[in-house]
Amino acid sequence: MTTPLKIDDQDPSIVYSPTQWKRAGRAIEFDGTTMEALVSGATSQLQFTGTSIAVFGTIPGTVSGTPRSPHSIYSIDGQLVHDFAPSMETDPQFNLPFYQSDTLPIGDHTFLVTSLGEIFTFYLDYFEVTGDSSQTALSLTTTTTSQVTLSTYSSNISPDSSSKGISTGPIVGGILGGLALLATVLICLIMAWKAWKSIHTIKDVNANLSYVGPGFHGAVEPFYLTMSQREHSIVSSICDI
Repeated sequence: MTTPLKIDDQDPSIVYSPTQWKRAGRAIEFDGTTMEALVSGATSQLQFTGTSIAVFGTIPGTVSGTPRSPHSIYSIDGQLVHDFAPSMETDPQFNLPFYQSDTLPIGDHTFLVTSLGEIFTFYLDYFEVTGDSSQTALSLTTTTTSQVTLSTYSSNISPDSSSKGISTGPIVGGILGGLALLATVLICLIMAWKAWKSIHTIKDVNANLSYVGPGFHGAVEPFYLTMSQREHSIVSSICDI
């Protein structure tokens, strides 16, 4: 069974008719506060999501033996559902249930409390809102531009829903990719160095070699060593880079 959610009379989700209420309270009351209706017709309104609602308050004791009439009515979604006119006693009555609704369809509802009694007779203490077993989150909103949401969460949430493991696949792939790129760069640098060395070696040899055959009296033509096709391919690849 879902534990009812208590909503104190000072909660900002409750909308009171302006200038018709004032703060009061004693230590014995919930959170040590109540709201006292100052005039007949003072209203308080609460919008909630749930399957039932109850309201509790205080009825003061009689003063000097003079009886007074605490009187209030209750509406849900615009329909009058309860008329409460208890008798006053000599001693104050605290944490008294003013109204407990029947089971409501799960959904959004508007609860309206109207005090019709004399002054100093109606003290609103707190509300209790209950949801069903399939929905433990309760949303409370005001009819003004501000909105307050109060939520309670089920204790049987799957552990997997709160945390997920981090996949190591992308990390390992990134490391291997980086190593492969580094190896490729090193190989290219080594091949470029070897090609550069071969080119300069051939140039140095060609600069120092010449050959003249016996009995030849014509112009002397130098003899050049040429690069192999493999070396030529390496040089071309470096130039393209």
